[in-house]
Formats: sequence, structure tokens, C-alpha cells
Amino acid sequence: MTSSRACPGFWRLADVVLAASCAVAERLGSLSSHVVYGPVDADPPTVAPPWRPDDGPVVGFVGRIEPRKGTLDLVRAAPVIRAGAPGARVMVVGDDPYRSDPAYTAAVIGSPEIEHHGWVANAPGLMRHLDVLVLPSYDEPFGTVLAEAMAVGTPVVATRGRRARRGGRRRRHRAAGGAGRPGGARDRRAGGPARTRPHGRGGPCAGATV
Repeated sequence: MTSSRACPGFWRLADVVLAASCAVAERLGSLSSHVVYGPVDADPPTVAPPWRPDDGPVVGFVGRIEPRKGTLDLVRAAPVIRAGAPGARVMVVGDDPYRSDPAYTAAVIGSPEIEHHGWVANAPGLMRHLDVLVLPSYDEPFGTVLAEAMAVGTPVVATRGRRARRGGRRRRHRAAGGAGRPGGARDRRAGGPARTRPHGRGGPCAGATV
């Protein structure tokens, strides 16, 4: 992601600069910008899941399979998830069309710890079939899939990412719902309180939430 020092000079000639999230706005530094989030459909069309449903909870990742997204972290956590939630299934939905790291993608897709499915045309509608969405990204400007999941009432577990690390340590948090682990997040659909965290330390984004 760019910073104000790396911005092309002509950007400062613009009458209005739009940023896709508070994280992006912060990285623009002294370049004044307005945060405009991408639209999220609050009631996406229904879609059949690409997996055969059963009675176990479904923990899922939806997105590009690349190192920045931390998908392999979820793969490595799958045995722990199943230990805490017997019968749980870990789904990874997506691929890496840009082939940023083919070996990484192959390690995720080929793991026996998860079930992999390719791209789904209506990803927002697919969120209804997950008991919890996991986004273990190391760096994420916003994380649209989080908003898409929460819009249909699906709990999410996410990392705060590189911009929100403190003391050089990567801190993990729940963006909404959950009992501290993916297997325990199902109670959110029963009306548990949503949890929010600041998306920025200061300025107009200080009170924003993911």
C-alpha cells in the first residue's frame, strides 16, 4: 500500500481523494482524503454451498489464497478447531488468479486438513452457509468479506493486521461474536452482543469499526 511520500505528485492536484478504508486513509499520511467504503449487499441472493451440508459447524475462509491473506495459518489451526468443536469442517473457498505464490496456494489447496472449493459467483450469499468466517490476513486495507459476512448475521474471526500491530506483535481479535475460538462462535446467531474495535487511532477514523 502506498504512503504520502510515495504518492504521485499529481494526486495532490485532485479536488477530492477517496480512500477505500480508514487504513488506506492513514497510509496516505498528510494527503487529505475522504473515506468511502465499498458497498455491501445487506440481503444478497441465496446460493447453494459447493459442499455437501451436514450437522457439523462450518468454519470458512473466502478469498484469494496468497501469503498476505494468511490462509495457511487457518490450515495449520484446523486440528485445533476440530479439537474444540468436534465435527467441524474447515472450508477454503477461492484461488489465486494472480499466481502470486503458486507453492503457497498449492500447500493450502492440497492440505488434507481442509476442504477446498473454487470461486463462487455469489460469495456474499455463501456467507449464510458458514457458522463463522475466518480472515487471518497479515495486511488488509478493509476486508470486505468481513462486512459481507456480518451483513447476513455470520460471526467473523479476524486479525488486526500489520497496521494495527503493537510492540511488533501481531494481535488477534474478534470483529464480531464468538466465544474466543471459531468453534464457539455459533452463539452469535442466537442474539449475542456484537463486538467492535477501533479501526484507527485518531482523526475521523478513530471511532470506526470493522
